[in-house]
Order: sequence, then C-alpha cells, then structure tokens
Amino acid sequence: MAYAAPVSYVRWSSPGRPHEYDSAVYIYDTDDGVECCSCLLYPADGLGDLPSHLEATPGRMIEHVRAHIAAGHAVPDFVIPGLAAAEGAREAH
Repeated sequence: MAYAAPVSYVRWSSPGRPHEYDSAVYIYDTDDGVECCSCLLYPADGLGDLPSHLEATPGRMIEHVRAHIAAGHAVPDFVIPGLAAAEGAREAH
C-alpha cells in the first residue's frame, strides 16, 4: 500500500468558534513540499497579505514550526509529532 500524505497537519483556529485546539498556523502538503500558509513569521506585503513558507519535506518543516513556538504563536502539541511521523513514512518509501 502506498503512503498517502495528510491534507493538512494543522489548520487555523478561529476566535469565537469552538475548537479542540488553538492554532495560529496552517500547515499542509503541496506538490512542492510542505507549506505554512500566510506565515506570521514574515511581514505582510503592501496589501496586508502574509507570504507562505515552503519546506521540501515534513522533517524540514519541524524547525520552522519551532520558530513559531519560540515567537509565542499558538501551535498545537500534535503538529511536530505529526510532521515527524510523516517524515518517517516518507523516508520508508
């Protein structure tokens, strides 16, 4: 059976709406790697949009997630283990 990557590792939580977790990050697989959508670690452009951050593999995204945590951004506890598991599955295939 082929490895099937998850659609996302974590999605943003919305203020005022019930969630099982708080999250300031939205991280998902793309054809080009793993993307942190509208990354809060980068300044907004002239229109107020935040650029996304792309890493080649789930394992490489872990350091980026640690930077979010160091910056005080809400990152659920399951994100780094999920990325590590995906990296292990990727390496096994």
